[in-house]
Amino acid sequence: THAAGDVGEGMGARYASGSAYTGMFYPGTGAESSGGVLNIPLGPKFGSREFRVAFEEAVLPRLDQFAPGLIIISAGFDAHKQDAMNYGLVALGEDDYFWATDRLRAVAEKHCGGRVVS
Repeated sequence: THAAGDVGEGMGARYASGSAYTGMFYPGTGAESSGGVLNIPLGPKFGSREFRVAFEEAVLPRLDQFAPGLIIISAGFDAHKQDAMNYGLVALGEDDYFWATDRLRAVAEKHCGGRVVS
């Protein structure tokens, strides 16, 4: 999951247009999924609800189908609502990271003996 899309005037970003962060997000994100990559763009501005829906409806079913032998979590903590890197556009909290980790732990218990690296 990642932010994707145009960041324009009036989106509530803490920085004005013309800053290094306005415009498109990181190149290559937002692209369609291919091969072993599952891209889930959530728009340039999202929060807990959108993240959790995407996780439940796209990430977890695909991960369950894949049946991993090990889960490695690389969480984007720049999605936290207090991280200045996301310019006020993404609003995840500690409870969202806990929630996602708990769901991933359940998949790990089912498929790989609880093996998780975070």
